[in-house]
Amino acid sequence: MQLAWIYDLNFQMSFRLALDRGIVDRILAQMPEFEGKGALHARLNEFLREKSGIAGGTEE
Repeated sequence: MQLAWIYDLNFQMSFRLALDRGIVDRILAQMPEFEGKGALHARLNEFLREKSGIAGGTEE
């Protein structure tokens, strides 16, 4: 549930801060392993990169 709030962010800086602070990484690190965890991690971080203005890990 805590990861779902990422989709409720509205500002580019909010996405960037979440990415820079490793919010997704820290939440997922606290969760037990499950099928699809890696895919979820990649999908959420890619979403944050797109919304923050960082594409493919590089500044635009």
